[in-house]
Amino acid sequence: MNELRQFKEKAINDYISNNLDFEKPEKINPKQIIHELKKIIHEEPGIKLNYRNEELIAEGGSSKKVETLESITIVFTYEVQQPDGRGGYINIPMPVEKEFLIS
Repeated sequence: MNELRQFKEKAINDYISNNLDFEKPEKINPKQIIHELKKIIHEEPGIKLNYRNEELIAEGGSSKKVETLESITIVFTYEVQQPDGRGGYINIPMPVEKEFLIS
């Protein structure tokens, strides 16, 4: 596996496990995650908060919609060298998508 990819994956895993409180998902701030990861992995990652939507219905027929954070997806890139056909190499950015489950 590519060393840069391994470095970025480990840095993201360490950041997520040491800095996010999964017991309080409402306090997870995607802008803060992007800002802090950009300093660590030297690129601005893509962040997606994935929610599960449920509708709870009481006996009287009233309902309440509940939105629960289910996972966080982080997308970043690393480069792979490919032959350019002229004896040299070109760097090709390769995307990686990592999902971290909350519940």
